[in-house]
Amino acid sequence: MRKGSESDTRPSTSQQLSSIFSEASNDLPDELSGFPPSESIIESLVDVYFRHLADSFFSFLHQSSFVKRMQEHTVPKPLLYAVCAVSAR
Repeated sequence: MRKGSESDTRPSTSQQLSSIFSEASNDLPDELSGFPPSESIIESLVDVYFRHLADSFFSFLHQSSFVKRMQEHTVPKPLLYAVCAVSAR
């Protein structure tokens, strides 16, 4: 890619996904007004995931790396919400 080309100004995939999810959270029905869940609920669901589900076919995440990134708020929201959804089941 040449410097200064049009593709240099396009947002990255993670920026696009972030934008989609932040826009979507503004259009939630009243039943989901508490979305996203609090950090304590997310932490509890992530704990459930690694205690009960990580040894099953969901074992594609490394616990210490995931928890560290979660604390740094760098886990992609779709992945974090997927872990929460699987854990809440």
